[in-house]
Amino acid sequence: MHATAPELDDHLAMRRAGADLLSLALMDARNHSLQLHAAFLEAWRAARASGAQHARTLDAALLQAVGVDHPDLWLGRLGWFQEAWIARNVQRRRGRACDPQAARLASIDPDADALWDPRQTRPSGHPGPDRPNPEAVRRYLVDTLEVTLDLLQQHPQDDDSLYFFRLALFHEDEQAERLLELAQALGLALPQQAWPPLQPRAAAIPLPGGAQTLGWRDDEPGFTFEADRGRVDLRVHGGEIDAAPVTWQQYLEFIQDGGYDERRWWSDAGWHWRCAQDRRAPRHAQAGGGAVILSRGGRPTRVALQQPVLQVSAHEAQAWCHWAGRCLPTEAQWQAAALQLGPRGFRWGACWEWTADRLAERPATDPAPAPPGEPAPGHPQHLGEAWGRHVVLRGGSLWARRRLVHPRRRWHAAPQSDHRMVGFRSCGL
Repeated sequence: MHATAPELDDHLAMRRAGADLLSLALMDARNHSLQLHAAFLEAWRAARASGAQHARTLDAALLQAVGVDHPDLWLGRLGWFQEAWIARNVQRRRGRACDPQAARLASIDPDADALWDPRQTRPSGHPGPDRPNPEAVRRYLVDTLEVTLDLLQQHPQDDDSLYFFRLALFHEDEQAERLLELAQALGLALPQQAWPPLQPRAAAIPLPGGAQTLGWRDDEPGFTFEADRGRVDLRVHGGEIDAAPVTWQQYLEFIQDGGYDERRWWSDAGWHWRCAQDRRAPRHAQAGGGAVILSRGGRPTRVALQQPVLQVSAHEAQAWCHWAGRCLPTEAQWQAAALQLGPRGFRWGACWEWTADRLAERPATDPAPAPPGEPAPGHPQHLGEAWGRHVVLRGGSLWARRRLVHPRRRWHAAPQSDHRMVGFRSCGL
């Protein structure tokens, strides 16, 4: 089979991919990870060279965001995760039903667990062997991928047998998005960072009422992310919704009107957060004189006001909506618009978008096994305390691999999170 680029980018195709297409996608993900790591490492080293205090700040931010204090360890963990759940997993053909506590085979690298298993090492890679040189890390990724691809061709083509191969693919894609977001937060410019195009001021379009089904049943074919498991049928009431996310021009009006100083626009939690952070604008923005200056790749940049506002918290999105006399869409409203209103101008996919809903489990489903150490998409441990606390995101960032983007897929973030490529749109009350 010869796969085209559209197939590799298609969410449904990759959720249900067989061995041939999945092999190409796994190679594509690994190549992307290696390229991203090389760019991040170069920028990170240059930034660390500017001073010891700055180096400590960079290391601490890397540790908090991705669980390690060196880019080589981030890269090594991708290979370790894939090997741990495929080549070393004697129950891999059982899929979700496998026992996560079952003994595993030895790694092709005798130091792999000491270096990269989060249960056995501190994030610095110690205790255990000294950190491997970059060539050894890259060789480990090449070797583990080769074993994965060999095993994939030998496997049955049912969903259980392919579960961990698909999990490894989506896990690696998500880790790449996290590293790109971290680079922006640290002021590192990477070639892989893309910014949304200009858009007109968000006009409202009618949203028809009707039934909307959220989530995926366990008996639907293919891989399902844990946040998407289970189905629920909801009634969407008619109304209207913005055709595009709110722009900087619209958000600037809120800032200029004293929106950050007016308690009445903010929820209790939002006002507490604003005061604790002493915010007068989004964290990465400076607003004044009818302009917005953003830090992009570590450089102050005057942003085009027709671009969607990004890197705002759910608290800020809610405050803007209250000020504008509007509200955030529910995830059912957002999904209904994305599925039905494309021909009428509904634009999405340039950024994640806050919704009005908290992340809640849907009726359903048998719990998935919890992979060891680092959480990954597709099982409850990845969500942990996010249930009931995080806010649902819909859409998908330009920094996400396209195969992660689908109008029925949801993601989530803490309401105070303002480092991700997240914006919002509004609905009529």
